[in-house]
Amino acid sequence: MNGEVHIEAPPPGRYGINFHPLLGEVATPLGHLRSEFESVAGDPVVVVIKCAANGRVEGTLLLPDGSPAPAWLVQLEPGLLRTKTDADGRFAFDAVPPGEKQLVVREGMTDLRLARIDVPPQGTLRCEVDLPGTGTVTGRFVSARGGDNAHLILRRKSGGDVVARAYFYYGGGDGTFRVPYLAPGDYELVARLRIGSVRRLVTVTSGTVDVGDMEIEATPEVPVVATAPAGVKVAGEIQVRATGEGGDAYGWLALGDDGRGFLRGLRPGRYRLSFTVAGCAPLEIDVELEAESPRPLAFALLPR
Repeated sequence: MNGEVHIEAPPPGRYGINFHPLLGEVATPLGHLRSEFESVAGDPVVVVIKCAANGRVEGTLLLPDGSPAPAWLVQLEPGLLRTKTDADGRFAFDAVPPGEKQLVVREGMTDLRLARIDVPPQGTLRCEVDLPGTGTVTGRFVSARGGDNAHLILRRKSGGDVVARAYFYYGGGDGTFRVPYLAPGDYELVARLRIGSVRRLVTVTSGTVDVGDMEIEATPEVPVVATAPAGVKVAGEIQVRATGEGGDAYGWLALGDDGRGFLRGLRPGRYRLSFTVAGCAPLEIDVELEAESPRPLAFALLPR
């Protein structure tokens, strides 16, 4: 599918356009495209759309014992393609944009990242996906402050690949969590609330491993002032990767419409922060976060 979009005299500046194919009269994320253009002196602009032929993905999800896994939510990332397995564990996706995708299945509030697949521009990719193992990790978040969303990441100690993500509302229960269907091995467990984070190394076997209470300590709230390119809205929350002497940690950058906000979730120390704000180029900055009265953090965002 190819086509053109004519835009009459937009104000000078840089713009991004998202395109979604239509199924009937409903816009869908299938074959989603993004195009960027720059308007000079308010002249008319013509944006050319070129779509590669989409592919199809068919597969079967199996439990660790080899039996079908019915009624499981399966999704492809990046994007919003989701479906459920049938009684025989089969699933299918139509109109999948070509390229590498991450196949993810959901169990409760836990996402298990099972396999990476390469979708062809035409034709059908067939795959059989097994849930990795029978190991389970359980535990409990403990914090002086409840009423917050908790985010848990489980990654392999060797290689650092993320194998599971879980989301919990800490204020709605006793803070317990459970991550099932894990292969035996050594993992790093990272639990985060907005106020801070905690890590725990865990060795998974074929049974259940309980890591006990994971106490999340409060962390400094660092004032932030961000300068954004004209026309770019920065309001929202952005995950920040912080690389320090103890390895990688993660925090949250909360910004308002005026570019002011706070950095939360990181303990005092020296870090290299890496993050991306929608519509802007990726940014890396070196900072030293102090425990008491942290100095404001100011930075300029650049257009993508």
